[in-house]
Amino acid sequence: MAPNPTPTFEEHESIIWPVQSFTVDRNFKSPHPAHLLLDRANSEFGIIYQILPMVAVMAQFPDSDEPIFFQVSRTRAACSREGQTCKKVCVLIQQLQIDLEFSSADHASDFMHTLGRLATKVGNLEFEVYEAQSLNALNRPDFSIEKMCIKHESPQSWMNIRNEDTFDWASVYQSGKCTDFTVIAGGRSFPVHRILLCMRSQYFNAVCDGRFSETEQKSISLPESEDTISIMLQELYNAYNPTTGSIFTSFALQREMEKEAIMVRLLALFIASDKYNLESIKRKAAEAIIDRLPFLQDALDIINVAAVIYDETCPQIDCGLRKAIILQIQSRLSTIMGDEAAWEGYSGNKTLLKALHECQCASLEDLGSDEAMTPPATPVKTDRKYRPQTRSSGA
Repeated sequence: MAPNPTPTFEEHESIIWPVQSFTVDRNFKSPHPAHLLLDRANSEFGIIYQILPMVAVMAQFPDSDEPIFFQVSRTRAACSREGQTCKKVCVLIQQLQIDLEFSSADHASDFMHTLGRLATKVGNLEFEVYEAQSLNALNRPDFSIEKMCIKHESPQSWMNIRNEDTFDWASVYQSGKCTDFTVIAGGRSFPVHRILLCMRSQYFNAVCDGRFSETEQKSISLPESEDTISIMLQELYNAYNPTTGSIFTSFALQREMEKEAIMVRLLALFIASDKYNLESIKRKAAEAIIDRLPFLQDALDIINVAAVIYDETCPQIDCGLRKAIILQIQSRLSTIMGDEAAWEGYSGNKTLLKALHECQCASLEDLGSDEAMTPPATPVKTDRKYRPQTRSSGA
């Protein structure tokens, strides 16, 4: 297929495409339109339903309640048809085929090229792209990529080049072998490797090779919690941890209390990685936070996340977090007003009030001054005093 530039998304936006319909292995067809969301932290795609503006739930198989998603690393092939009219893309994951009918041909093309780019990023050397012989053939209900894979001896494929470290740092970290430095947090000692710390962080490079007491002692004590440093080091070594794990299996279907705890850990990871000059981890944490916001159903959780993001301890270079969360508040304002705890948390925070006001003013300016406009009403509730944002035990 002809090259196509990667679609441009603002840093505060998730990468998402509207899908008119989808079919899984020709057995399950979507009951209504949906969206395809990219979990940027894990290179996975999942089908979601938007129940309200900027609020989403996971699409699930009716017989098992399992989430409908697929991993780029396990995707064997994708097939579409070049042209301005083809909205369909078929994806083969192991032996399973998912047919996606996008809202436009541009969306289909954007997805195809994003999928190809990610296959290269994760080192999926088996991933191949096919072009259907005709649009009619592609649109047939019995169209099979599996048969196309068998039929074509020399299929057109994407050139895949690994861009990750070939050395398996995750296994080395888990084994604990050959460590030569210690990071201490919350009373726990983490044996680590100086060479990796120096490679990934200017902060740790100065600590390990500078003229500091930590350099001589070959250890450093950090003020962050044991949990935060543990997650940060797992990310540093590219080791799996559930905090940044799959949205679709480790977050979207969890209870609200568990989602809140994950968001707290992600925010702490974002702040710590900024402090210690771990830019790739900082960006991954920011993307993980932004991509998870639509799955927070509780208005109070949105306000609590916003309070942390707009706190002075949060980095000024925020990778789009402030804009992402304030747009969530703007979209959910009526729900927030109807939730006593959420309303008190929001109305008692002058920083959030100011941020939303500025966002609304910017939106009005974007509409242009030639149109007659009525300013949005300012939400007001009287005779309420601000108190910590917690729910009563009977809520």
